[in-house]
Amino acid sequence: MELVFDKSFSKSIDKLNDNTIKEKIAQVFIDIEAAESLAAIANVKKMQGLKLIIG
Repeated sequence: MELVFDKSFSKSIDKLNDNTIKEKIAQVFIDIEAAESLAAIANVKKMQGLKLIIG
């Protein structure tokens, strides 16, 4: 799976002072990139919220 980040996300990660959190985030990205489908990623849950009506 391919991941794409915008500049604001990258800047937010750079601002983190806790290296443990940065390492955990990096490991999540590695797991996602290695996955062949969303079902292969551990602890993924369907988002709930506003339902959009397109029409």
